[in-house]
Amino acid sequence: MILHPSRPWMLLLAGLAVLSLAPCVAQSQELDQTATEVSATWHAYLDAFVAGRPAFIADSIFSAPMFNSTAEGLFTAASSVEVEAGFRFLIDALVADGYDRTEVLDERVCPLSDTVAILGAAYVRHRKDGSEMSRGSVTYVFMRLPTGWRITTIVDHPPERLISCNG
Repeated sequence: MILHPSRPWMLLLAGLAVLSLAPCVAQSQELDQTATEVSATWHAYLDAFVAGRPAFIADSIFSAPMFNSTAEGLFTAASSVEVEAGFRFLIDALVADGYDRTEVLDERVCPLSDTVAILGAAYVRHRKDGSEMSRGSVTYVFMRLPTGWRITTIVDHPPERLISCNG
């Protein structure tokens, strides 16, 4: 189709078509920014976990209440004190078994909006001697709160259930 100035309605339609794409581009950029921010928050969590900093995890990464769904059941932490105590217990138990680091095998961030995202990951935990301690996969629900991105929910699951984002 050739746009001709003698047909102003065609110019108007073409202009509206171009303008209608702008929100899609803006939304895509916002979701890309959300994914970047969520990934950065998650990596800060991993760094704090490896460094054995449960107070930082409770104060800067997780919300309270927070929920954790595992094969053993659903656990909740109603306050940041309970979040810290739970991570202190977990980290201490892993360190007692020789824990050294966590290797991320796969990471997938799926922004659902500019305030909610899910992140799925597969990982391997290693001991100080280099041996493999455990493998797992998990999905986190993130929410943008006034204090920044926070993890509200953790769901442990089989590796074949790792999330996949479309679009």
